[in-house]
Amino acid sequence: MVRIATRHEAAMTWKDDELCPKIKKLLKSISKDTICCKAYMSRPGEYEIHEGKSHFPLSLNNKLCSCGAWQISGIPCRHAMRAMVHAKIDPHSVVSTWYSVRTYKYSYSFSINPIPDKNQWPAYDNLPTVMPPTIKRGIGRPCRNRRREEGEDEKGKKAKTVKCTKYQSNAAKAVKASQKKAAQDQAKKAKTSQSTEVSVSQSQPQNTS
Repeated sequence: MVRIATRHEAAMTWKDDELCPKIKKLLKSISKDTICCKAYMSRPGEYEIHEGKSHFPLSLNNKLCSCGAWQISGIPCRHAMRAMVHAKIDPHSVVSTWYSVRTYKYSYSFSINPIPDKNQWPAYDNLPTVMPPTIKRGIGRPCRNRRREEGEDEKGKKAKTVKCTKYQSNAAKAVKASQKKAAQDQAKKAKTSQSTEVSVSQSQPQNTS
């Protein structure tokens, strides 16, 4: 409420035929960026703007630039400003009417009326009680899946991993082979130690007393 009144009061000192002060400052900053642009006219009102290695077709007649900034904001981009300098056109004259002082004043010409406190509201008796509408259950089993957006893939089934015992992977085969080799080595060591103990016991002399 206060913001609308303050801005409306500040805009009363502006001229209706001019642009808003912020838009004027923005045009000045954009005009500084036109140094890196070069304009080449193909016919009156139609240009090709070179900015470094990039080329931008531009039409002053239709207020179109291939960069898209002019069409979106309604304010001439740096390419359009460079073409206007070549064509000797005032950039203020091609800015959209959205940014004019007349439109600004009209936007803030409406005000919000002050309202009293809740304690000062008039009391009303015998007011009808508005109840929420009754919910009717649809026929059939209710759907538990959410409604999909247009173009969204349907919910697929979960993939089940099937373990095949006939064919094993190379890693499983390697683990199994290493375990088998370790068992064989352990059995061989046990057999060697057992034969060594037998030979030692046979070589010891027996007491013949």
